Amino acid sequence: MEHIQENSDLLTTEEWRKYTHPETDHNYYISNLGRVRSYNAKGELHSHTAYKNNGYRCIPYRKTNGKNGLIYLHKIMLSIWVDNPNAYKQYRFKDKNYSNCTAMNLEWISDELYTSLNSEKTKETLIYRKKRKLVPNSKLSESRVAILKKRIIENEKKENPMKWTLLAKQFGIKYRQLHSIRTGECWAHVDPAK
Repeated sequence: MEHIQENSDLLTTEEWRKYTHPETDHNYYISNLGRVRSYNAKGELHSHTAYKNNGYRCIPYRKTNGKNGLIYLHKIMLSIWVDNPNAYKQYRFKDKNYSNCTAMNLEWISDELYTSLNSEKTKETLIYRKKRKLVPNSKLSESRVAILKKRIIENEKKENPMKWTLLAKQFGIKYRQLHSIRTGECWAHVDPAK
């Protein structure tokens, strides 16, 4: 692995290592702070913007078959910056921030530690959801559902009720979601607003 030094006084602790992508043979220079650079076709050095995909920083690239691909920055960082003397297969972000891809924030861990960390995370998530009674990936909050339930009750009492699709549209949801709330399939723990 090749090292290049950064000339900036502000980044005196930043070191660079060369990484060659196995599929494209393109060379990237990755710093211990998680920054990425490469040379373009003209031989000019330029920085890459790492995008987020499911919370992880990644770099887009063009595959040999012409399709787009992603290189996950934390996986490169683990392979070139973080020592793995025990040949562990699992890793973790020390601060639990998946976009923090510095070498100091990543470490290889045993399967046992990985399993115990994930079971703790699952327990924490379940406790949090029970406490808040969250419905994951929902467009609605409990307060909006309470208002919606009140509007449903009022609409059912009217002589000329509003169409359910229009009411669903007002709350930014589909008719099926409104039907699930009306029948108690979801958000059953929320009472109508008073």
